Amino acid sequence: TTTGNNIFGVLKGAVDGGLNVPYTEKRFPGYDAKEVEESQRYKPEIHSQRILGHHVANYMRELQTEAPEEFQAKFSKYIEAGLGPDDLETMYRNVHKAIRATPGREQRKPKTYEKKKRWNRCKMTLKQRRDRVKQLKENFAKKMKREVM
Repeated sequence: TTTGNNIFGVLKGAVDGGLNVPYTEKRFPGYDAKEVEESQRYKPEIHSQRILGHHVANYMRELQTEAPEEFQAKFSKYIEAGLGPDDLETMYRNVHKAIRATPGREQRKPKTYEKKKRWNRCKMTLKQRRDRVKQLKENFAKKMKREVM
């Protein structure tokens, strides 16, 4: 697995939420193995910036100046919601507050489906098939008697 992968963001969220999960900081964004001193290898501020969407905001700013059409296409929902690159951190902080305020899962109504019309016949049981064959034989025998008379 790659350092900084999304699954490590999930792991960080689980650990921050209070779950006891064994982990190492070597996989989080902000870890630099090239640093000489052990205490300076992990930089939590870089990880915090990733969590709060600074990398997305930087990408938005870059596209706004260099490729406005591409910016409009990729961030159309953000634009509709009135969010710009400077609003992302506030939005993420508000989302985190809302999650902490009500951490439970919201109960949803189960989906109800209307019964669809079947265009082909339902599968018949063995008894139904034998009764049908019996009726066909009786009808055929009656028809043959009528023709003979």
